[in-house]
Amino acid sequence: MSNPLRLAWFSDSPMAGTGYGTVARNVLLGLHYAYPGEYDIRCLGIGQPLYIPADPGLYPYPIDVHPQGNPDYGRNNLRAWLQWWKPDVLVVNNDIYETVYISDPEYLPGRPFPIIHYTPLDSVMPDGLIPESWHGIIARRDWTVLYQEWSRGVFAQSVPEAEDRMSVIPHGVDTRLFSPGISTRGDPDTIAVGMVGKNQLRKDFPAFLAAMRLVIDECPEVAVYIHTSWRGNITHNIPDLVAAYGLKEHILEIEFPGGRQCANGDAIMLGELLDVYHKLDIHVLAHQGEAWGLPHGEAMASGVPALSTDWAGTREQNFFDWQKLPVKGLRVTHPAIPFLRPLTDIEEMASSIIDLCKMTHKQRVALGMKCRKQVEARYSWESIIPQWHAVIQQVVGKYGAGGLAAWERRQTKEKRGWKVRPEDVRRLEMEA
Repeated sequence: MSNPLRLAWFSDSPMAGTGYGTVARNVLLGLHYAYPGEYDIRCLGIGQPLYIPADPGLYPYPIDVHPQGNPDYGRNNLRAWLQWWKPDVLVVNNDIYETVYISDPEYLPGRPFPIIHYTPLDSVMPDGLIPESWHGIIARRDWTVLYQEWSRGVFAQSVPEAEDRMSVIPHGVDTRLFSPGISTRGDPDTIAVGMVGKNQLRKDFPAFLAAMRLVIDECPEVAVYIHTSWRGNITHNIPDLVAAYGLKEHILEIEFPGGRQCANGDAIMLGELLDVYHKLDIHVLAHQGEAWGLPHGEAMASGVPALSTDWAGTREQNFFDWQKLPVKGLRVTHPAIPFLRPLTDIEEMASSIIDLCKMTHKQRVALGMKCRKQVEARYSWESIIPQWHAVIQQVVGKYGAGGLAAWERRQTKEKRGWKVRPEDVRRLEMEA
């Protein structure tokens, strides 16, 4: 039996309460158990909790601590870690702007392993492409894996010379954990409409609350469930927004149980999150750009009819027309990187929610189960893990001895044949 492939994974820690952490946890666990003996896995985890022991059943591989913070997310630490562990392949799952240095030819000169970048994209520039400053970064990469077909199309159009080094692997959802269940809500007479997500700029809680004001004006039996952080490092002041829209009397919850924040090492347990979805009759993900949108997928897997802004990553997860929240307009929110940010149509959002509220409970459950079937067919981790195995084997098989740059040098050497000196060319020309 050959030696197992040494797989290094660099992202948020699998134990961190983030989207990146969720992906790392499920991919690494899946590879370990689906391909026993084929991988020797080690993770360098951003935001790894220092004092929480890892359950060996969930994390059957070492997780090393990576320093978190600007300006470079500890580039020297990553380099030292790679030089020490000597992997056969490195997978990086993080934003481009946080990991630009990894693609710099001077960062890891002569590295003997390829690098696979698992890259999110939550919007586009006004020309429909990625920023021009990213083009060289993508062109130098050994391999880029995108979350969605639409983002792969954007990358391929932006950097066509790297198109043959791009593929798509979506996020997955644990459909065995996130599954339909009995409602845990105390008051069965209310219709609970909720939004789950980290309190950050791209989660459009203001638009959601504005829409809920219109919904409750027509359907006073509706209760609002906001499941996010409202203290600490946050973008939106949720209590102020609730007060501004006169929704205090209609709120079920506006924080994680126990006051915990949606932050690295301090998030709720997965069982608690499932309990949240079981409290909802309807889930809404209003956003200003999502690369995939885990709450949208988790809610659907839990059998909850789910609506989402029809933009970027969640567009491919809006399986039915009734799920699509139309975009009223686009704006640029950051002049340095002018990505287009959608403005979800608040009136249309309210109308879509009201339509679901006016259905019977049985009708809503039926819609939720249709959503779940779509998630099971497309996004279960059982179907995602073989895709990761195939890409890793493909990249290692082609670029295993040093990545793209080393491969190109080998190709040039093989095609060059006998080298002809300039003086020999001049001599042959004179003789002719």
